[in-house]
Amino acid sequence: MRDSRTIRSFLAAALMMVAACEGAAAQSAPSQAMSRYATSIYSLILMHSRPPHARISVPYSGVVVVQFTVDRQGKLVRCRAIKGFGSTTVDDVAKRIVRRASQYFPAPPPGEMTGDVVTFAVPLRF
Repeated sequence: MRDSRTIRSFLAAALMMVAACEGAAAQSAPSQAMSRYATSIYSLILMHSRPPHARISVPYSGVVVVQFTVDRQGKLVRCRAIKGFGSTTVDDVAKRIVRRASQYFPAPPPGEMTGDVVTFAVPLRF
């Protein structure tokens, strides 16, 4: 069984693997501060994808990849499903989960962003 540190590292790597700063080339290796930031964002999204935060149940199972962009203040700028499930209802639920969680996103670490926004993609399993 994996310990919590391994799981957090995996989550950060999974999230940062598809993260890129918009308007600039993707960094070859994320800094430790950005990895911690990605882990906190992903944790918030996971928390809001489960009861009692998730108010909608989906009668399907599958994965939706949601791409979202956060500005320097931690505000959600854009959110879309880039790999849908095939059902607009399930895709909309995945985007709604990210939007709800975004209310609690912290600002990215100062000095770690190369552009004005950072874009992430996160898989959500239903």
